[in-house]
Amino acid sequence: MLRQTRRSLLLLAMLIFLTPLQSIAQPTQEKIVRVAVIGGMVYADLWREIAQRFEEKTGYEVQVVISGERPELKEAIELGNVDLLTMHSGDITTDLVADGHGVNMRPWTRNDLVIWGPSSDPAGIRGMTDGAAALAKIANTQSVHSPLIETHQFRVF
Repeated sequence: MLRQTRRSLLLLAMLIFLTPLQSIAQPTQEKIVRVAVIGGMVYADLWREIAQRFEEKTGYEVQVVISGERPELKEAIELGNVDLLTMHSGDITTDLVADGHGVNMRPWTRNDLVIWGPSSDPAGIRGMTDGAAALAKIANTQSVHSPLIETHQFRVF
């Protein structure tokens, strides 16, 4: 009986002392995704909408570690500062995967270039599907236009 009592006390002592150590030894996994996002997605407010929907659906918190141009994002991935990269495909993304900084690269969005103008459509381009032909028609009809090139660094009209 004494032997059984000692075992029980020993087991109880082990449970009391080892349980806290076990919980300390197993770190809690935070539900955070650190991302590097190409600038245009942030400037257009697209990323905010995507992140918000993801957070609502999964319970993960999305933290934008860096947003900017491709070389800046590349460096963040190489340093291990982010979990997810969103930027245009090309040599940089291919090299990152080849160098072991990423896996399973896949396209999930695309850019659309759009020509818009007044509802009166002075150049008569509404419905055209060939951008070069539409721009030529705008030029040939000498329609008033304001070409816009915009990044986070500059805006040219």
